[in-house]
Amino acid sequence: MFRAVDVVLLNKIDLVPYLDVDVDSYIARVREVNPAATILPVSARTGAGMADWFDWLRQFAANSAT
Repeated sequence: MFRAVDVVLLNKIDLVPYLDVDVDSYIARVREVNPAATILPVSARTGAGMADWFDWLRQFAANSAT
């Protein structure tokens, strides 16, 4: 799945301070299988990263329309 995607959303980023999770390790593993994928940490709850996600969607839609 990760080999073929253009974007990876790392959701629930607002929970990172409360969980035993290594975001840098996750990103490194994604990069191993797909170095070109855009990785966007987001939180729908706090809004963190959502502007980047919406920008990516707009750009994708614009490129798909041509």
